Amino acid sequence: MKIKLQTIEEAADCPFYVKNNKKKRICFFKQNISPAQALTLVEDNPDFDPDSWSVDCQGLFDNCSFVSLLYDFSAQTEIVSAPADLEAIEDYNPFEEYDESEDEKEIETEPEEDDLIFVKIVGVDNVYSVKVDGLIYPNNQILQIDDDELNHRSYNKIQDELDKISPPVSMGSVYLTGNGGNHKGGVVPQKIYHAVVATQSRLVNETAIIKSVVKSLTQADEDGCVSIAMLPMDCGTFDLHSTAYSQLNAIYKFLETTKTKNLKNIFIITTKNDKVTLDIFNEKFDRIFGEE
Repeated sequence: MKIKLQTIEEAADCPFYVKNNKKKRICFFKQNISPAQALTLVEDNPDFDPDSWSVDCQGLFDNCSFVSLLYDFSAQTEIVSAPADLEAIEDYNPFEEYDESEDEKEIETEPEEDDLIFVKIVGVDNVYSVKVDGLIYPNNQILQIDDDELNHRSYNKIQDELDKISPPVSMGSVYLTGNGGNHKGGVVPQKIYHAVVATQSRLVNETAIIKSVVKSLTQADEDGCVSIAMLPMDCGTFDLHSTAYSQLNAIYKFLETTKTKNLKNIFIITTKNDKVTLDIFNEKFDRIFGEE
């Protein structure tokens, strides 16, 4: 029997419910194994109905003859879950744009459990107005800020601090500066961690991403940061899929091997309209941080 290739969407419900050469969808197992042969592969199951073998399951597990053949559902325990208390959930968004007409409000996004670190991908209005303690900024070996907005908001004071360091610096290293001062329209995070992930010619290196992410988070935790935000480290020149995987995998390894003292919230941020970056990072996030 020949089987036609399926799309991922077609195989999503059951990968064994395939198309034959006549484009008819059938169960691959039931087409090649008889009920008697199937029963010889498992211990006797009194609940199994051989007549179900002739019924088209339509690719749904609820109709699957193999499921009822292999599993005893008589001992299944009913799981009862209470409905969410919607009134108890605060309508709170820690990523709302900073209102310069009001005093800065402290972000209250810390998890309830002391040993739990909150990691999230977030689209924001402006990456320099997020209310966090520190910002991890991807930089290059000559420590030259390429974002005019960051220079403008800091009155070039951040660049002035970096100019005191003799370039070129090592890939994967991290340098701390201030935010240029607390003034109207300035950079909200007090600490800026410059992660050196690109060469002088702006070529990004995956190994440098991993090293600098771990170093930045370690230093931020030592510096007393409770919340930290980091920008995507592609620098506009590197493959976003590789960037997202390296960056998120580094965060995962850091959390897996490091017991933090202060750090509770790690956010990867980009602008709300950057849908491509958000989608790619969320996809990699689900793969790396997804429940096993």
